[in-house]
Amino acid sequence: MAGVRFEAEMTLDEQDAVVNAIAGLFRHPLPDCVRDLRGAPHSGYRAVHLWLRLDARVEVQVRTHLQGDWANMYEVAADLFGRGIRYEALPEGEIERQIVLSLRAISTKRVAQIEKDRNEIASLLMSLDELPDGIRTRAHYRAARRRVEILESGTFRTS
Repeated sequence: MAGVRFEAEMTLDEQDAVVNAIAGLFRHPLPDCVRDLRGAPHSGYRAVHLWLRLDARVEVQVRTHLQGDWANMYEVAADLFGRGIRYEALPEGEIERQIVLSLRAISTKRVAQIEKDRNEIASLLMSLDELPDGIRTRAHYRAARRRVEILESGTFRTS
């Protein structure tokens, strides 16, 4: 058995492209080898895993930086509150339990929303870049730029 982690600053669409490229490189059919934990997180953990059967069984974890930072933070929490929190267990103490539940919510609500917003921003900006120069001054461009501004203001809110 072997494990590999691929982590980078990337959008969700770019994360999907990395997963597809790795699966294609090893000629593994999608979706058979993919376990997407972004939509159905495990104890708050979100990432995409590929399970490859080569000469050995190989798991490749593909994470955005936010997913990786959260996972590393949660590992520290597991050191403090017990390894069982990685498997849906909750600490006995009320304060510790609330901390663990809050950490899970950060991943499944805040980080997930930030990644969705960043993905939409990247998609909108790419579509704007593809517009002919003459159209960039029209309503389409202004509307798309406004949507980007709205998303950016929500993505970087602290509350």
